[in-house]
Amino acid sequence: MAKRKKTTKNSDNKPETQVSGRSAKRGKTAASGGAGKTACKGSKRTQRVVKSGPKKADGGRSVKSAGSSKSQSSSGGDRGVVVAEQVADISSAGAGDHLRGGTKKAAGKSSRSGKAAAAKPASKSGSKTKASKRKGKSGSSAAPAKASTRGKSKKSVKKKVSKKKLPVAVAVIRDLAFHSDSFTDAASKFVELAAKRRCKRDLQAILDEHQDLQDAWQRGRLLKNIGELAATGVNIGEAEHHLKLATGELKAMMAEQSEVADIWNQSRLKLTIDLKQAVVANALQGKVGALKQVETLLRREIARPSADFHSLSIADMCEILGITRQTLHDWYKERGCPRNSDGSYDLCQFFEWYERHIIETRGTAGKSAAPKLDPLKAAKAQKMEKELAELEGRLLDRQQVVMGLMARHQKFVNESGRGLHDLAMRCHKRDSEDILKLLNEHMTDLRQKMCEVPAEMRLPSDAENKLIEVMSMLAPAEGDGGKGQV
Repeated sequence: MAKRKKTTKNSDNKPETQVSGRSAKRGKTAASGGAGKTACKGSKRTQRVVKSGPKKADGGRSVKSAGSSKSQSSSGGDRGVVVAEQVADISSAGAGDHLRGGTKKAAGKSSRSGKAAAAKPASKSGSKTKASKRKGKSGSSAAPAKASTRGKSKKSVKKKVSKKKLPVAVAVIRDLAFHSDSFTDAASKFVELAAKRRCKRDLQAILDEHQDLQDAWQRGRLLKNIGELAATGVNIGEAEHHLKLATGELKAMMAEQSEVADIWNQSRLKLTIDLKQAVVANALQGKVGALKQVETLLRREIARPSADFHSLSIADMCEILGITRQTLHDWYKERGCPRNSDGSYDLCQFFEWYERHIIETRGTAGKSAAPKLDPLKAAKAQKMEKELAELEGRLLDRQQVVMGLMARHQKFVNESGRGLHDLAMRCHKRDSEDILKLLNEHMTDLRQKMCEVPAEMRLPSDAENKLIEVMSMLAPAEGDGGKGQV
């Protein structure tokens, strides 16, 4: 659309340039004088007013014309001149709604301050208003948010800078303590590290100043001592004693800290490897003891076929038991033979089942099991067997047997103590041969009395006669001196 430029002079004789045109949107241009307000509103075609002099943007919506400060103070009410082209179809309500945010605000400020204000073109104001609506925020609110973010970042930077920085890393001090033989060796190594890091203090100074570095040094020395003790073959208890630790503390450290456990295990493994290598070296030199030891170790480590007796296949079970697959299947289906869920067999469980199976089918002695009888019938049969044994003389009353044994014992005691005084008188002033004869006579009488059956035993007559006959056979023959006696 063509535009026209006009140059006019205001009341202060200052030039002012006017650009008028048309816009697709509604707009509003307002200007206020010293004593009142002048406003022109348009709906479809708006006015563009460009004033000479300094301009200031108000939130992206309106432009104020400052003009000359002297002319504003001198001219009073006629400080700003608005040259406008009147457009048809004025819609005051639409234009007021369209420029509610920016133009009215600018006009209000200029009227209060007594300065002239001119509205920004509606096309720019409208486009920026829609853009701000699409973004969901205004341009004026973005600046404070950035300022607040910058403030926070500055505070965090200040906190980081204020924290005291260690001259050397904690890991460096711990590695230095772990790989050094003594503190002097560590101090000499630290001189080289300090030169690279531009540190002018020695090792003792930084350890005294920083507690974190002191703890790292102690940690490194502890790990080194644990590794050296493990390489000597001592047990955990002895290692705790040498390290001045409480009982069970080292074991707890190995369970909780993987670093300590790794150092201990690696030192043990290195010791084992060194010992094996020494044995092999001695064997290669031809030493007999080392050769036998190596041979024993190799024999143990030779791979041999192994079987899992808790998971045997059907073929292995048939080979071990010497049965067919059908028999094993019948045992599983009909007899309740135990089997694993994957179809394999546990040999231990199988033998337990097989023992019960044999007892149930064949009996404990390999014979057919006796048929189960009624308990009442079994008691009657036992009673009849007992009575039959008593009638046949194969069974005696226990009470009578005990009483007979007690009577026989008492009789032996009584007879052995009787006649000892007479025997002593008869042996007085006799030679050895006469004394021997007297003793034989006394013992013969004693045996005869012992062979007499006590009345308490109450044996049958035929059994009593038989017992007397047998006991009489035990008597020694005359002249044998008592040989063969019982």
